[in-house]
Amino acid sequence: MNEPEQFKQEWHDWVGELFEPHFGITVESLLNKDTHVNEESAIQSKVHYVAPFDADAIRNVYRKVHMMTVLDEEMKTQKWRRAKGEHHSQKQTDEDAQRSGGSTLQKSKKDIDLNDSCIWNSEEISVLRQVFKAVKKQNVELSVHVRELDTRNKELEEKVSSQEMVIQKQKGELLDVKKANARLKIHCDFLQSELDLALAKCGAFEEVLKDLKLEKAEMMQEVYDNHVAMDKQRLEREVIQMKLDNLKQVALAEKLTAVESVKTKCQQKIFDLQQEVKKLTEELNKERYDHKNTQRGLKHLRQHFASLSVQDILPPNAVTKDQIGHLAY
Repeated sequence: MNEPEQFKQEWHDWVGELFEPHFGITVESLLNKDTHVNEESAIQSKVHYVAPFDADAIRNVYRKVHMMTVLDEEMKTQKWRRAKGEHHSQKQTDEDAQRSGGSTLQKSKKDIDLNDSCIWNSEEISVLRQVFKAVKKQNVELSVHVRELDTRNKELEEKVSSQEMVIQKQKGELLDVKKANARLKIHCDFLQSELDLALAKCGAFEEVLKDLKLEKAEMMQEVYDNHVAMDKQRLEREVIQMKLDNLKQVALAEKLTAVESVKTKCQQKIFDLQQEVKKLTEELNKERYDHKNTQRGLKHLRQHFASLSVQDILPPNAVTKDQIGHLAY
């Protein structure tokens, strides 16, 4: 069954349930688009569209239909009572005219037959037709929207399944990340303790640095004082050096004078020594000459005494033997 026939059947069932077909008009005539064009254009302003999801509007429509149905039943009852009274009053007349006017009576009964009567006038039927068309159009739009929603739901279900897989994967990753985070927390705690220790050391180092800065300032002051003292000593040394240079020049001059004086004295002494050496040389030569003469005389004496005997040579009181050899120690 195609889509228009399906909606036509749905409308037919809905109209048949709401309005029992006890009048001579059908759903096809109500849904016919080629009839009542002028009536539709005339009552277009009276049509009120009902939103498919507006519960209050739908409740009001059903309340109005119920009230109209109750009024219709009451009107049918009153008409039937009036028709029954008129029927009793005219019963004899009807019986007399039954043979002659049977067809006319049947026609009259047909005109007032409740089974063929209709509770809606043409304007209300046109309104209902317009409402049916509007609801049908809304149902078609809703059907398209439902198909779109089904397609969208399928896409969303696929996406949800893929997202669930991603979520499961991310849960595993999250578990790994939590474990890594726990390890990092332990590592961070360790690093925090190390940081606290390092900060404590830094504090101690800062105190030491302050002391070193004070010592540095003192040393810089001492160095400055030393530089000042060194400059002062350098100036004093330059003055002393100048004095020393002057003294060296004076000493050199004095040395040169003393050297000249000593040289002169030495030359004089050398001359004196030379004169003395000359004199001593002369004396030496004289001594050598005398020594030679003495040697010559000694030689003659030796030769003379060598020719003499020992008795002749020794004096009378000379000792010729050992006189203390017989002594014992």
